[in-house]
This record gives sequence, structure tokens and C-alpha cells, in this order.
Amino acid sequence: MKNKHLVLLFLGVLALGAASRWLPVRYRSFFETHLLRVEPNDVSRMVVSAPGKPDLLLERIEGGWSAEQAGRTVIAPTETVAEMLGLLTGITSFQMIKTTYPDTLGLTPENQLRIRLFQQNKLLENIEIGGEGVFGGEPGTFLRLPRHAGIYRAPGHLRKPFLRTLDDFRSKIAVRIEPDAVQKISLTRPDTSLFFGKK
Repeated sequence: MKNKHLVLLFLGVLALGAASRWLPVRYRSFFETHLLRVEPNDVSRMVVSAPGKPDLLLERIEGGWSAEQAGRTVIAPTETVAEMLGLLTGITSFQMIKTTYPDTLGLTPENQLRIRLFQQNKLLENIEIGGEGVFGGEPGTFLRLPRHAGIYRAPGHLRKPFLRTLDDFRSKIAVRIEPDAVQKISLTRPDTSLFFGKK
């Protein structure tokens, strides 16, 4: 009697499995949720590795961020680093990509950007940014999260903001002068001097 029930159960599962192959049910690949479970304020260090370039290290310091590359360091604008972090932590819609050929998506060592987010010495996330393209009239970028063994397509062009060098963080202003604070201007040559004063 028991064997009869097991055989019927087996046949029922087999029939259900066979029928499900022809049902109009699709695998859900598009998600509306946060791709990264990381809060921007938790990140104290970000390392950007680009092919053919030295690693760019962005580190939280007192009052802001510093950028270091090839042994040189500058102060990085907080809003620029916040924008970079926001691009990654702000991904709230994405499509899961099933492929056995990630190289066709630009996810090769010669092409991909690798971004590692740390909280002190703890690795929070490892992101690989691959190729970009236009899909259904909308821009998109392929991402791989090795720790999750997943490949995704996120909206927008995500490569350019991370293809920065140390020079991109340097201030383009040599000297900051408040015009209202200037009382006198002096132009001096070897033979004469000219003064302009505020009245």
C-alpha cells in the first residue's frame, strides 16, 4: 500500500514537471530593489582598479576624503566621492543576466573596472563593471558581483565616473581670492609700479 502511494506521488510530480515546461510562466529576471546592501556612510575606503592604470584609493579622513594614486595624494571633493558611491549604492532596478560567456559583456581583465568597498579593513563589496550599451532605447551597464556569483545589467552609463585619475581630483583654481576682500592691487615692473586702490 505504501509503495502504491509513493509511485502515485512520483508520477504526479513527474507530470507536474513536464506540464510546467509548456506553461506560459516566465522566469523573473528584472528586480526593483537595492542591488548592493551597503550604506554609503559605512564605506571608509574605496579602491578603483582600471586596466593599465595604478589603483585609485579613496579614503575617508577627518572632514572629507583623500585620493591616492601612484604614491601621490590630494584632497578629494566630498561631493565627487559621494556621487561615485551613490551611483553604486543607489542601483534600485536591475536585470539578472544568465550567460556562460561573460567576456561578451565586457567582463574581462583587459576591459572591466574593479571597485572594492571597505569598512575599515572589512571588505563590504566587490564590483566589476563591464561593457555599456543601449538596450530598448535605454542605456545600461553590465556588472558582476563575484561574491554573489551574479551578473546584472543596471540602468545608466556607470564606467566614466570611475575612470578617474588623481588629476581629476586636483583643484583647477591656483589661488582663491574673495573679490570683496581685495583693497589694493599693485602692478610692478623693474622701472615703475602702478597701484589700484579701492575707494
